[in-house]
Amino acid sequence: MQPNDVGTTPATDAGLPGLNTGSIETSGIPAFYVGGDGGFNFGYALGINQCNCPLKETENHFQWVNNWTKTAGNHAVKFGVDVRRAQQQRIASDSHRSGEITFNSSSTGDAFLDSLASGAVSTGAGLGSYLLGLPSNFGRYYTGSNYYPGLRQTRVFAYLQDSWRISPKLTFNYGVRWEDYLPQTAAKPGGAGSFDPATGQVLAAGIGSVPNNLGVKPYNLGFLPRIGLAYQASETTVVRVGYGESFNPGGLGAVFGQGADYNPPIVNPQSVPQNNPYTPAFNLLAGPPAPLSPPVSASGRYPLPNGIGINYFTDPLGSYRIPQVYFYNLAVQHRFTNNLALEVAYVGNVGRHLFLALNRNQAV
Repeated sequence: MQPNDVGTTPATDAGLPGLNTGSIETSGIPAFYVGGDGGFNFGYALGINQCNCPLKETENHFQWVNNWTKTAGNHAVKFGVDVRRAQQQRIASDSHRSGEITFNSSSTGDAFLDSLASGAVSTGAGLGSYLLGLPSNFGRYYTGSNYYPGLRQTRVFAYLQDSWRISPKLTFNYGVRWEDYLPQTAAKPGGAGSFDPATGQVLAAGIGSVPNNLGVKPYNLGFLPRIGLAYQASETTVVRVGYGESFNPGGLGAVFGQGADYNPPIVNPQSVPQNNPYTPAFNLLAGPPAPLSPPVSASGRYPLPNGIGINYFTDPLGSYRIPQVYFYNLAVQHRFTNNLALEVAYVGNVGRHLFLALNRNQAV
């Protein structure tokens, strides 16, 4: 997916350097956010024209699954395996690659006059900051390497369960499921990145001493119980109760994808903020600071450049837990007549180790 003005250089044509840098990815008009009275936005970005562009994404999913059933007396035993292979490549522009430039009132404000008033920024004008080329913030994604982005992951699932007819009125279902989400790996050396908070270094997958899975440790204890009871209290009343646990791979890089290939050395998310509210981040006519993308050393490690954002797992260097859900229910069914039945049930669930969790109980 490309912006409508791909291949053009409007920023360069207007005398604004350092935005259209010569590559097709950085072509087109940047995103301009002008705040305050009389403010307006124009250009291309997620926040303007809803354009995460340029965007290249490929997803493949391969699955091998089989199930078996064995009946013996009053037992019905089921078991099965499920093996999956996931592939992903995502080269995104969450922050537009020719730049996203914000103009606030504070860049043309007067600190002395504000100090005489409430102390808050109340002088200046965002439109004035824009006309003078004094941005308050700048951001962009920048790809500065020739490494091939791409991620792979293997997932292995298995289960065993038994439906036991204890008596004509009572059935007991019980079982266990095992899920193993092996750590994702780079499709090729240098195709994913992470961060070592102990040293402040970027880790490039599969290069030097950095393993292809970036040192992420698998969670092999993914055993999940499933229990259910059904009891026929009378000819017209049935009681059911159940409990189970389940894993969920989440999204947006919780277990697979995005986080590792949104990182250096593949993607360098650059951010240039103000040092203080009254000092512009830079002069637009002089151009923003050049994005830093140092070459990857033979060790696969290098210092994280200033102004570059990065994602990483934290326990202590790469371990993760899979998001998990516990669910349970109690239901009573009663038949009053051949044409009328009533069911009353309590159903609950709770999540643990969630990723980017929202407070679902918060009043809207």
